[in-house]
Amino acid sequence: MISFRQLFGELFKNKSKKLLQVIAIQLVAAVILAGVMTFKAIALPGNPYMNMIRSFLLNLARVVAWTGFIAVLGSLFTTISDVEKINHSQTWRLVPATENTIYLSNIISSLVSFVILVLLEFLCGIGPMLLHYSISGQWSMVMDFFNDMAKIGWFKWCQIVVVLLLITLAVYLTVSFLNFSSQTIVDFLPNFSGKLGLKVTRFIIFLLVYWLSVGAANIVLPILKLPFQLMFLGAARLQLLGGITALVIFNLFVGAIDLFLINKTFEAKANK
Repeated sequence: MISFRQLFGELFKNKSKKLLQVIAIQLVAAVILAGVMTFKAIALPGNPYMNMIRSFLLNLARVVAWTGFIAVLGSLFTTISDVEKINHSQTWRLVPATENTIYLSNIISSLVSFVILVLLEFLCGIGPMLLHYSISGQWSMVMDFFNDMAKIGWFKWCQIVVVLLLITLAVYLTVSFLNFSSQTIVDFLPNFSGKLGLKVTRFIIFLLVYWLSVGAANIVLPILKLPFQLMFLGAARLQLLGGITALVIFNLFVGAIDLFLINKTFEAKANK
């Protein structure tokens, strides 16, 4: 039997390779675009070469920031697609490992590779900006940046990281649940098979999940509010412990259902 560690390593290698290709293409495009935007810095007073370097670094930080958002969002959909392709693959069911091992290594390898991409995006965006400040002699702006981060506190930063991880995990688990449950229902209803039947079933399940979520608003509302609170209120003012508890409960509940479905009722398809 293949262990979780072996299977995780193989899946992580394949998924991280795709995401690294995304960030490599993005950085090449960002360098080219920042270079084009930098030519106007030659006309600035002072040393033209230093003006170009400072302008290039600042433009690079800006371009990486807005293209990074698109890359992260696109990579999230890419990893979700990879997870579901493996879940639906009959070939992967032939791997000498339990269904639980395959599913958990599939989910966790996607989560870890996506987190690494987000971290690299952050470093690629913040690195040129800090280098620009240091070359310009604007050390006070660099110190202000780190002081603002320090004011939030390590405990709060840890909470933010945990919340973002749990939200991403919840997305993977929820998509798998919609696919597992809808396919299971369609398999038990032969007269309702086909792509149209599958889409209708998924839509009905989505409405049911939405209805249950509204009924459990006290649990779901903190989860839905967290990303918006992080953007508009700022990290220091967030109250995250309640949201973390709700996300843990949600992920455990949906994850347990996914494991039950993939072990008991869900049937993978050939050539997927």
